Amino acid sequence: MPRARKGETAAEGPKAKKTRKRSAPEAGQKEHVASHSGNTEKQRTVDGKHKRNSAEQTGTRPKKNRKRGFTDYMDHTAVDEPPGSHGSEATDKPPPMVVVPLPSGTAELLKDTRWLEHFKAVAESVVDVQIFTVKDTEEPSDCHGDPEVFEVSSPNGQTNCTGKYYLLPGKVNEHSIWKKDGQDRWIYSGTDGTWLVGGPAQQKQGFACRSGLLHQAVLHKGEMPDKLLFGSWKRVDGKTWKEDPEISVKAATPLLPGQPVQVTGHGRNGWLGRLISRRQSDEGNFWQVQLANGQEELPEQNLQLKKIVQDEVWLTVLTEASTQRAVQMCEVLAATLMGGVVKFSHLATAKATGHSGHSGHMVVGECPFLLPGKVQQRLGAAELCRFMEKFSVILGFEERMGQGGQGGQGGQGLSPNDLQLSLLIFGPNPAPAVLALLGRIEELIPDCLRSIASLDPEALEPPDSQFGASVCSRSLPAEKDWLQRLATAMQVQASTVGGVSILLGGRPEREKSLQLIQTAESGSSKVLPNMLEPHCASTRVPEAAQIAVGKELEALKEELGVIAVWCVQTESATTKEVTLDVREDLIPGTAVRAVYEDGDWYDATVLEVHPVSDMVDVQWKDASSSRLLIRDVKLKLSTDSQQRRKREALLQTARRLAIFGPARERKIAVASVMVLVEEHCRGLWTEDLLQTVEELRGSTHEETSIDVKLCPFIGGPYPALHILKTIKGLKESLQRAASASGSYMCLLGKPALLVVGNQQERSQGLDYLEWIAADKLVWETFSSSAKSWLEDEVQWSDGEDKFLLFMDGNSLGFTTNGILKVREVATASYSGSELCLSGSGSTIRIATDEGVVKRVFQLFLRSQLSKALGTSRGDTTTIETTFGQAVWLEPVELRTIERQTKTLVIVPQIDRSTSNWQPDASCKILVCGRETCREEAATELANCLESLANRMAQQKEEEEEIVEEEPAQAAPVRRAPPPKAAVAVEEDAERWRRTTGPSNPLEELRKLKFWPKDNKSWGALQEQVWRGHPPLLPGWIRVWSRAKDQECFVNMSSGETTFDFKTAAG
Repeated sequence: MPRARKGETAAEGPKAKKTRKRSAPEAGQKEHVASHSGNTEKQRTVDGKHKRNSAEQTGTRPKKNRKRGFTDYMDHTAVDEPPGSHGSEATDKPPPMVVVPLPSGTAELLKDTRWLEHFKAVAESVVDVQIFTVKDTEEPSDCHGDPEVFEVSSPNGQTNCTGKYYLLPGKVNEHSIWKKDGQDRWIYSGTDGTWLVGGPAQQKQGFACRSGLLHQAVLHKGEMPDKLLFGSWKRVDGKTWKEDPEISVKAATPLLPGQPVQVTGHGRNGWLGRLISRRQSDEGNFWQVQLANGQEELPEQNLQLKKIVQDEVWLTVLTEASTQRAVQMCEVLAATLMGGVVKFSHLATAKATGHSGHSGHMVVGECPFLLPGKVQQRLGAAELCRFMEKFSVILGFEERMGQGGQGGQGGQGLSPNDLQLSLLIFGPNPAPAVLALLGRIEELIPDCLRSIASLDPEALEPPDSQFGASVCSRSLPAEKDWLQRLATAMQVQASTVGGVSILLGGRPEREKSLQLIQTAESGSSKVLPNMLEPHCASTRVPEAAQIAVGKELEALKEELGVIAVWCVQTESATTKEVTLDVREDLIPGTAVRAVYEDGDWYDATVLEVHPVSDMVDVQWKDASSSRLLIRDVKLKLSTDSQQRRKREALLQTARRLAIFGPARERKIAVASVMVLVEEHCRGLWTEDLLQTVEELRGSTHEETSIDVKLCPFIGGPYPALHILKTIKGLKESLQRAASASGSYMCLLGKPALLVVGNQQERSQGLDYLEWIAADKLVWETFSSSAKSWLEDEVQWSDGEDKFLLFMDGNSLGFTTNGILKVREVATASYSGSELCLSGSGSTIRIATDEGVVKRVFQLFLRSQLSKALGTSRGDTTTIETTFGQAVWLEPVELRTIERQTKTLVIVPQIDRSTSNWQPDASCKILVCGRETCREEAATELANCLESLANRMAQQKEEEEEIVEEEPAQAAPVRRAPPPKAAVAVEEDAERWRRTTGPSNPLEELRKLKFWPKDNKSWGALQEQVWRGHPPLLPGWIRVWSRAKDQECFVNMSSGETTFDFKTAAG
């Protein structure tokens, strides 16, 4: 028989499709629709597919499915698409649904709200769960009285009588009456005591008649028409009655809320749903039905009761791909709640047919652990349920057999008939639950895991899987959370139960974790294994600094969550370097000390070296010469050589410190250790920066984007560092740039900076340092000068033919003799009295001094900041305001916003000179950092600016009111000048009033018409703003805090700030 095409039911086939245009009432018979659940008119093949019935089997009664247990309850039906629709209505494809048959009694457990909600929460792909039992479709045993619904079929004539008839209130001829849904046809008892089906003509007579369209020619004596076994039906055929044996009147099972139904036609043909509530109207009865895609109201005539012969769960999933996982989760949860296990489900079949295991991937939800059967008995259903709720997972066990059993899935080394269990677990993060469960198993059955691993190596780590568990009995370091830090560093899950450590994860990760545990246990007597090199950052620590570093490590472990392991060096690299240095430095002309014939050491000069014979020719002071062994010659060390030898001596006694953890944290820890070592061994890492870079480079096999960049203050392309080291606040500047860029910055002694982060973070951090340096440099240069920033020259000249000047776009250009040599200077550096400028494919070097370098770097940094303000970058945002408002933003407030939002906020230095002051001119505030942080900072700045605008408006109104209240000044009256003595008395009185009455700081600040920018400006205004106030201790000044709206006190030397007058006044 041909295969049913898409849009047809299995029962219809191609032939049935041709007759589909005839409506169901006209056809006079009920069409059978293929069920989603597979419980009607279908048989199953071995592979679970349906056997297709012919179109002629449409009216046959479906066979009952056999009861199924846990051994085969995977026999389910996945609904991929609905059957075809009836008539001309379009067929809508429902969301993927799967019907899972359940063992008897399981559905009642799943109906519990506690587990139903748990299942929905864990099974994220499941959007709806409907559970039905056999009782849901059984006819109530206490059903008495007249039927609610009759189904009438008259296929050969009077077809308008075909349909469903619903019981009406009231009686006719002392018996009940039923009306057809949607049409004027009634079932009633005639005046002669027989049942009839009539129409409008009989209704007009009030049914007080013996006529109709259909007639059951037998006295009913109070029996319903479907109970009269010997009563044949007749129909009107023209003007006569014609007996028709195919006419049937049957009592239909009433539809009740909560029952499962199947839709016929109405654009939802074949869909499954649950009845919610019924609505009666003149057009007929309508039901609110819960379908796979939501609730919908459908006519009752399009709903057919879905007979449940075995408990079922209907799962509506997001995609067809997630169907298998949803079914597994439902089955495992049901088995666990029933206190059983999954027996030889489709999981074992999948492995046997090669669908999973041979590809190296686990079956969905399965952990490759083979555990003894007594584990499930010892744990019990109650404890497994507690595990599921605690870890938000669904877990259970699948039953396996030994080699001699049916499953043949393992058990090597165990008795062939021993039952084994495979752990099945589902959830967004199942690893913690697996660890806790294995730990509980070890508590209940001591040495269970270790004994399984020793008897059957594949029990906890199958060879075809990259996911398994390792059991380690080695003692761990007695440090807080050491095992958790190990798990983070090696990307495994770890737990300790008694004296056993359990590692969960991929095989390579677990092998490295076990190797690290062994290395930590052996202490510093072992060389770091090669397999651990790519997962750590290491550095050498001389003996002189090891005690200090050991103390610092405790804080670093707590702060960064890293593991530190001391080990020995792989080879005596320093000894090798010393030997090589002697040979390389012995070149003709080198001054040496050599052993003369008398055995003493004298000064000499190298003439020639013979490396093959290890001999060297030297010339003495008296011009005589000798050939000596190399061992009898030693160099006269220069200062640099002495420093190098000292460094080599320190490294000879060094131990290697390997730090494990996330890439960023371990790199930060190593950078911090190097800084501390430099403090205790001056010059070890700063005398030779190239060697320091080599030390920081780490393993060549390390796969991480996090690295450490070393930036020299002098000699590298970092003018910001060159400038910042001469300006107060270097550490604060580093902290601001690091926080905004997400990097880590620390000073390596005085000559270098270490920056930790990925390439973008390091680049942005150094850019931010340039902008901070430009901001600080401009303020330092011009805040105390009468000349404004705008009035300052924007160029440099050596007085002859070399010029550095601003060009279009705020870029710098370098000219010589009027010829542009370098356009758009991109980098600037200074080393060895030589200034280097590079840009637009050309580079030029100029011999100059520190004074010129500072001026050139100043212009370069200003150009970089101007570019940042004038262009848009992905890590910057500009906020438009006016200079009149920006001048009131205090640095203290800006630093607070930076710390809270982890951003960098730069307000361009404001030109406050009398000639150029334009308070309404546009001003751009630069905000740097990550997007979410910039948005938060912009909000805070907007609030500050709005508050300032309101305050300035209020202040302006107050000033206008004061001006209006002042009386008009009268014309001056000429009087004779007072005597000199009187003038002296008046001046003394005025001087007394000024000295005895303290000023009002706020009034004095309003008179200034600008707000002091920094502490230096506040210090210059002390006598003017706080005239007549009690004096302070030397070094202390007063400032006014707008945030607190009161005066505070600042120590100019230490930067200490306080609101306590006694602290500042002594």
